[in-house]
Amino acid sequence: MKTRTGFVSNSSSSSFVLVGKEVDPRDITEFNALKEEDDMVMAIGKCLDDATDIFEVSPNIFNAIIENAILDQFEFYKVYSCGESSAEIPTDIEAGCYAFCCDRDYHTSDTVEDLLENYEEEIKEAKSDKKI
Repeated sequence: MKTRTGFVSNSSSSSFVLVGKEVDPRDITEFNALKEEDDMVMAIGKCLDDATDIFEVSPNIFNAIIENAILDQFEFYKVYSCGESSAEIPTDIEAGCYAFCCDRDYHTSDTVEDLLENYEEEIKEAKSDKKI
């Protein structure tokens, strides 16, 4: 059970700041080629219940995305800074980086199981289109 401290509301989303550079994973054969040791890669997917699906991409989640032919559902970012909307946006961001604020759904795809549940319809469509 998760315990929240501080401000609690009935909202199922939170404001989220992400500073990063978009990466195209379509040419990547292994997840490890996508990131370096200290890099974090985040995926931005569809709108869920109340906000956007934003999550850190683990090797297992990346493999599930590929295996279920739903790569086109996401934008991927090599992240330099991220956090709640109160996070400070760096002033020295690299050229080609984006800094944006969005609402992150609390039902985000943080695990493979969450991903499969959140994108069940898209996976069925991919299977019916014989993408997999």
